[in-house]
Amino acid sequence: MLSVGITGGTIATEYGVFRAAVLIRDGRIAALLEDERDLPPTDERIDARGLVILPGGLDPHCHFREPGPIPREGWRHGTMSAAAGGVTSVLEYPQAEPPVQDLKTLALKRSLAEAGAVIDFGLWGGVIPSSIEHIPALHHAGVVGFKGFMHSNMSYFPGIDDALLVDAMTQVASIGSVLSVHSENGAILDRALERLLAAGRTDPRAHLESRPPLAEYEAVNRLIFLARYTGVRVHVPHVTQADVAELIAQAKRNGLSISAETCPQYLLMDEDELERLGPYARCGPPLRTRDNVERMWSYVLDGTIDYHASDHAPYTTEEKEAGWKNIHDAPPGLNGNQFAIPLVLSELYHNRGMPLDQFAQYSATRCAKRLGLFPRKGTIRIGADADLVIYNLDDEWTIDRSMQFSLHKWTPWHGRRCRAKVVRTIVRGQTVYDGRDICVAPGYGRFVTHHYGAEQPAAAETVVSQYRLETLNA
Repeated sequence: MLSVGITGGTIATEYGVFRAAVLIRDGRIAALLEDERDLPPTDERIDARGLVILPGGLDPHCHFREPGPIPREGWRHGTMSAAAGGVTSVLEYPQAEPPVQDLKTLALKRSLAEAGAVIDFGLWGGVIPSSIEHIPALHHAGVVGFKGFMHSNMSYFPGIDDALLVDAMTQVASIGSVLSVHSENGAILDRALERLLAAGRTDPRAHLESRPPLAEYEAVNRLIFLARYTGVRVHVPHVTQADVAELIAQAKRNGLSISAETCPQYLLMDEDELERLGPYARCGPPLRTRDNVERMWSYVLDGTIDYHASDHAPYTTEEKEAGWKNIHDAPPGLNGNQFAIPLVLSELYHNRGMPLDQFAQYSATRCAKRLGLFPRKGTIRIGADADLVIYNLDDEWTIDRSMQFSLHKWTPWHGRRCRAKVVRTIVRGQTVYDGRDICVAPGYGRFVTHHYGAEQPAAAETVVSQYRLETLNA
């Protein structure tokens, strides 16, 4: 592979922010040099003067609907848009058709990803009634964790009741993996929707009322109780409420191994967006009040919310358009992984005061540690994969749906202003996105497993004299 040198940039990684030149060899970070004059000759030089270099973003919650009977977005377009959004590894949730539920369906999903992905990828295993017996085999085959629903209307990915949830928790705990659970109380959701339909409510705000905050709060509380009972490492996806984040903070203080994520829509949009965007703002769980949105930021800033996720769900335009007549007819999910990290980085850095090293933890490091990819992923240190994203944090720009690499040219972020622009995305030393085009062929992406971080681990020390080893190893 080519050797690459990056000069003039400011590195922002989980252990600090500093100026250094980066030497890349064989897809790995070979050196970090205070004096760029010490950089040896390389095949390629990248000038990063005035720019910031962050660890490549990890997106642990996204959906590329391949395989599936509807021509929704697959691995090629989905990972192209992720790369343009500063993501170097995606960890895809299992609910395609068929879902990842055994070794056969895992092999099918992996083969499709290996043919289409332009960035590295990992896979979650599905937890549905028919898959629980396959959990150990899926784990040994390398899935990064397991995902189930307390309640689901998807015929091909049904929810599990509490008894099956405990069975799954026991299995996942026995192998030391992580269980992610979409947590909403199904009885509350079903009753709320029944009442709304009986009243003829098909307007956008009916979606909010069909999935009240109580449904999420109760379910996460129950998840925490069962996780404590079974000893499983548990993850709460797409947290929407500050009150739910407080439950998670309390569980952490009580010693539970629990992690949580939230998504840009729950930090940058509120329920009033449904009036303007209609079906294009329908997601599950739904958007919440403006007061709640403001309270959510504090839990991101203090680390209660461990990491970022896009929950990229690229339904077709035709599917979404159906929701203008009846909001319940539009599938719940948002398209926009190309803009997710830049939007949140812009807000956190420029408006909320988050230091860049803390943002590196939020967008990359904590996820990599939780799911077994660290220190190969999620950091900038010697021996790590050279997964880097170069940002211009002073270039203000406007999002336009036409600039998307996604197969479907709609996004709720159309027209938003952003002050964090991806200049270059590098995966294992290779420029995948140069600020304008995708620079690799489909299939460049590599499959990563829950033990990837332990394979040929990164060196403990990084040659930047102002940082001590105990800081790096903290």
